[in-house]
Amino acid sequence: MNIQYYVPKHLKNMNNWILWKKDSKGRTTKIPYSANYNGKAQTNNSSTWCNYNKAKFLYESSQGQYDGIGIVLSRKDNIVFIDIDHCFEDGKISEQAENIIKLFPKSYIELSQSGEGIHILTIGTIPRCFKNSRKGIEMYNDKRFVAFTGQAVNPIEPNKEQESIDAIFDKYATKKAEYSQYEVVRHDVTLSERDILKKACANKTNGDKFTDLYCGNWQQHFSSHSEADQSLCNMLAFWCNRDIQVMDDIF
Repeated sequence: MNIQYYVPKHLKNMNNWILWKKDSKGRTTKIPYSANYNGKAQTNNSSTWCNYNKAKFLYESSQGQYDGIGIVLSRKDNIVFIDIDHCFEDGKISEQAENIIKLFPKSYIELSQSGEGIHILTIGTIPRCFKNSRKGIEMYNDKRFVAFTGQAVNPIEPNKEQESIDAIFDKYATKKAEYSQYEVVRHDVTLSERDILKKACANKTNGDKFTDLYCGNWQQHFSSHSEADQSLCNMLAFWCNRDIQVMDDIF
């Protein structure tokens, strides 16, 4: 596999760049930081993002204060990010990853920060973000950031490959129809989704925590995004009377 350093101009021209570093305990959790001030960045607040040159300069001049740069995904930019985890064994790429890569000949592809995964950045849309832990496949287009490496496997500009995006989504995303196997009884939810959110955020016991998690500000509560997602889902189960459809719509 040939690898060369490359940053697509399309991504360079976006004002979506941040810095990141591992948490204080040295774990693989990547915490976003802003290059605009001395503090954390937010994936739902564009004022905490900057241009590529500014992020790269601060990273290179920080004397090891940061572990890398990243690009924030925002739905309005139509960038779809596919993350394939742990797809190398003894230096050989897995058949699953190889088959997915073949679907995206016109998209930018790089090695992940660990060197054990693959990032695909393409152009298109998806119905919703998802994480398939069993298959090690994730797909996002909003409110997440990519720990960008530039270690390109396919050093080209990202192009629109909607048919391939749809194929991956259809194959690996959990379909709402599959919820029926978990639902014995449909639970009645009398409040609208907006009213559910208002009540959850105003709750005296954990309203502030719910608000933080719902807005993507999870770092002060958990060491990983996955733990934060699980906690948010647990709280939604309470407020939505365990109605999986309503929970998923809010999530």
